[in-house]
Amino acid sequence: MSLELKPLRPLFISPYAGALIDPSQKQSFGGMEVRALIFARGLAQKNGIAVKFGIFGERNGETSRFHELEIHHLCLSDYSYLREKIREFKQFADRSDEFPWVKIHKLDIKLLRLFPLMGFIFIRNRVIRGRPYRPIFRRELKAINANVTCLFKPGRLTSDLILSSQRLKRRTILFLTSNKDLEAHAYKNSKVLSATGEPGHACFLSIARADKVIVQTEYQLNLLWERFKRKGVLIRNPIDLTTHASGPSPLQDPYALWVGKADMKNKHPERCFALARAFPSTKFLIVMNRRNTVEYEKLMSEMPDNVFHVENVPFDEIEIYFQHAKVFLNTSDYEGFPNTFLQAGKYGVPILSYNVDPDSFIRRGGCGYCADGRMESMIEKFNILWNDEQHHKSASKRIREYVRENHDLKICSTLLESTLRDLL
Repeated sequence: MSLELKPLRPLFISPYAGALIDPSQKQSFGGMEVRALIFARGLAQKNGIAVKFGIFGERNGETSRFHELEIHHLCLSDYSYLREKIREFKQFADRSDEFPWVKIHKLDIKLLRLFPLMGFIFIRNRVIRGRPYRPIFRRELKAINANVTCLFKPGRLTSDLILSSQRLKRRTILFLTSNKDLEAHAYKNSKVLSATGEPGHACFLSIARADKVIVQTEYQLNLLWERFKRKGVLIRNPIDLTTHASGPSPLQDPYALWVGKADMKNKHPERCFALARAFPSTKFLIVMNRRNTVEYEKLMSEMPDNVFHVENVPFDEIEIYFQHAKVFLNTSDYEGFPNTFLQAGKYGVPILSYNVDPDSFIRRGGCGYCADGRMESMIEKFNILWNDEQHHKSASKRIREYVRENHDLKICSTLLESTLRDLL
């Protein structure tokens, strides 16, 4: 006699994934939102799993459909408002670890209006301990027929959503998004802020209270145990290999591709510019979103002539850019496991990374090169990948095989389904 499975009704909450569902929305998104949506759609394609997906939006409280997903437009206005104001503040100033804890790089009347609110946020995050706060989302979550809540990235919002879910007797899963999620800021009663400005205590509570923690790499799996004595579940980032881009190349000639935000603190598109200056006859194409207007304008003014720029590309069109690229470039200081690596691998595009090599898969798998944080090595390895056809062909074959064997959505979503059912 077969054992009847309990109904599985996961709720994925990815507040800023709205632009992935409706490109007319102005919200910016990144790898975290892409990963959440791909996982949700992968589960929804399985029989008997009713997947819900929660986002911020202007249609608070409404429900809509996106392919197989039931979309819930959540009314989390306080978080949405504060995030928008922080983003506005960063057009004129940045946080600093030294007194007066702010570094102004552009004077504007808007900055003066924002200072009282930024002062409140500073006191809340740094002076007042990041407490578990309150289960303030019970009303919103109770209206959604779910039995597991899936959350991404530790922090204040995640901590509140975990507490709210648990008050409703729902199980919770936390997906780590970067190695930085597990750094030294996250400990009990911590007043230290994370690299992205999240209170350390809230990060600690997110990791400590979630029923299960999903990690992206072996490195995160080991670090989670070392720092928190928690056994994580390794489920690698997924990519759908059943769909394929179709469209003309954005440039007539071969090009090296860079994709990211105008962020000179971690993403460092200026390193791509330095590489382009070393190869003036080679074309470089960057898809660079306007994260910070000041940095964006500075980067645009310094862009070499052989660099071609696109500010925004709809998610359902971005794979065309990977399909026609010869080499993919990553210039970040740190990442979790970039979804762009998977998009490159899907189309057999070798990777040249400045510093990021999760679990050393690039080196060990022969999928390209990692420069170990040295620009001179970046230039040397680019010359090999670009001009040595044998090396390029080998790396192209290996990265395609690596992604197919380790990151196929069918495999990853099956592992996630098993993990979710273990909680019921």
